[in-house]
Amino acid sequence: MDKVNKISPKFQDGLKAFSDSPIIGEIIRIFGEALKATEERVKELESQHK
Repeated sequence: MDKVNKISPKFQDGLKAFSDSPIIGEIIRIFGEALKATEERVKELESQHK
């Protein structure tokens, strides 16, 4: 998770550069929601195994 947290801002900034495109903007929205849900699930699982 540390590596993901480290590169995530740069990755998101790169994606935002394409957000004016309706198609790319929609893809970013869909995958952004999925990534956030995945991140939350990983945190839940990590807390269960401590």
